[in-house]
Amino acid sequence: MPSNGRGWLFGCGAIALIMVIVGGILIGYATLSEGPLTSLHLGPRVGVVEVFGVIGEDDDVLEQLDDFAEDPSIEALVLHVNSPGGAVGTTQRIVSRLQTLDIPIIAALDDVAASGGYYVATAADSIFVLPGTLTGSIGVVMSFPDVSALMQKVGVDYQVVKTGPFKDAGSPFRPLTTEERAWIGTVLDDVHDQFVTAVAEGRGLDPDSVRTLADGRFFSGRMACDWGLADRIGDLDEAIVAAGEMAGISGEPPVERKRRVKRAWDRWFEGRIPDLRRMVREPHLEFRWR
Repeated sequence: MPSNGRGWLFGCGAIALIMVIVGGILIGYATLSEGPLTSLHLGPRVGVVEVFGVIGEDDDVLEQLDDFAEDPSIEALVLHVNSPGGAVGTTQRIVSRLQTLDIPIIAALDDVAASGGYYVATAADSIFVLPGTLTGSIGVVMSFPDVSALMQKVGVDYQVVKTGPFKDAGSPFRPLTTEERAWIGTVLDDVHDQFVTAVAEGRGLDPDSVRTLADGRFFSGRMACDWGLADRIGDLDEAIVAAGEMAGISGEPPVERKRRVKRAWDRWFEGRIPDLRRMVREPHLEFRWR
């Protein structure tokens, strides 16, 4: 065979091999990811915002909302919530961002949507729950590790120079004073009142009736419906259909997800490596269950 013929065959074979390898990588990437990177449907769609895990550990939810806000084809949103809550500031930023959107929003609460997970759902026009969803846990928590006994045992002292009696409140190297505990309680009461107000306004409830439920208790989805914290029993698929109907999309609405792709091994490690950051980070306010 002429050399130019062999070269042509070799070139075609190399191109075919490269296409097979690239195709395999793309298929594997899509298979290992948490969901589709984007939808190819160009008409009106329902966006699904995934609020998963502890709120505030990354800006993923806010990034999803920003992406959807810039997408004119998104005519309704579904908040798919499976979260025990998290940082107060990030939770309130998510709610503020949702309140700027002029489209129907439905929250679909999954296994757990407690504390901050429930807080973000109050920005929705309607809340769907499963009968056994754990939700509620309306309250605020702030945790302070105390290693002073351990340091005393190993003979280590820790000196602090400060400009006021409260400047190092919450230090892990000594217990809280009575005055510090009282002041922190005052701050928590104020933030708790913000939570109660958000629930009352979002759900159209009397603030005093919300306060009777706002002692940190969690509820089943069915209980939440009975007490006005949720609207109806329904799963994610039903919430998507309802959101499409609210937006005037006929038939089964196309769905768009914009969550950052994570591979299977990332998800595996996330569920098995203890969150050491939470043990050593600076104390901060949390809308968080447990």
